[in-house]
Amino acid sequence: MPTRISVAMATYNGEKYLREQLDSLAKQTALPYELVVCDDGSKDGTVQIIREFAATAPFPVNIHINETNLGYSDNFLKAARLCQGDWIAFCDQDDVWMPRKFERVTQTIRSQADHELMLIGHTSLVANDRLEPTGQRLPNFQRDSRDKRASNFGYFCIVGFSMIFRNKLINEIDATLRPRIHRENASVPPGHDQWIGLLANALGDMAFISEPLAIWRRHENSLTRPPGPMKWMGEVRIAKTALTPEPYILLGNMAKETAECLKNIADNVPISITKRRLHVASKSFSKLANNAFLRGNLYAQQSRMSKIWVFAKLLKTNAYTGPKISSLGWKSLLKDIAFTVGAIH
Repeated sequence: MPTRISVAMATYNGEKYLREQLDSLAKQTALPYELVVCDDGSKDGTVQIIREFAATAPFPVNIHINETNLGYSDNFLKAARLCQGDWIAFCDQDDVWMPRKFERVTQTIRSQADHELMLIGHTSLVANDRLEPTGQRLPNFQRDSRDKRASNFGYFCIVGFSMIFRNKLINEIDATLRPRIHRENASVPPGHDQWIGLLANALGDMAFISEPLAIWRRHENSLTRPPGPMKWMGEVRIAKTALTPEPYILLGNMAKETAECLKNIADNVPISITKRRLHVASKSFSKLANNAFLRGNLYAQQSRMSKIWVFAKLLKTNAYTGPKISSLGWKSLLKDIAFTVGAIH
């Protein structure tokens, strides 16, 4: 049976670089099953460029014009919901894909043909607005590998254009029910790639390809953040290194809401493996929330004895060990020991 991979593209005023990206799709050695484009109300020539491409494209191109502006994350999720393929690839409007991207991904899907595989990620090259390489590779997977379910931290994420995921993550789970990401001055839903990465980690395995399969173009109008470590979201990274309680409390609130969200989704899913694993993931995020709140309490203490008391609670709850989806990890353990004994302040 052929591997059907749909491309979900979100566009908005992207005429400057769009044609290069579309051409790179047409040059794939293994063509996509279809291209689904959702335009978020472009005022430039974006839609016309897509229509011109669709007239000669070697695969079906379905164009949808949003009546109201959704924002790029919800626009991507809408495009993904409209896809008919078994697998879905998010596609930015300003990057360029290597010709072997779909061929290489298809090889991985066929060589690891089982229902546990939920997401495939690949290395990408970073370039400037003229597609001149910067020397960076993000994500940068050092070798081809496969991670088992829940073997990454709960908020594991890679950038959207570097992931290809099973359609059940968007078709069986209502993305409008996703939780909020808490920051100091805002509370917003997670991005399309953050949400899919979270679900993939919670529901199944993930495979990673070390070969660079896309060029990530960075320019002044890029919507995604500048390149940096992609393993965890920025808010989570802060909550792993802070010496004040507030970031840990933010993480705790975020994990608590995620746990409630996953339970709510699970309660509305028919009895299945997905339902059971959503409930398990909900419990994992509840544990992460408790660990984060305890850590916030630790960094609120002033005296050494009170620090030791809270640190002992963290040890008792196995906060630093166990499944990586909810574990604080050994680096957090070393940092908390240093804080408890007064080596860092």
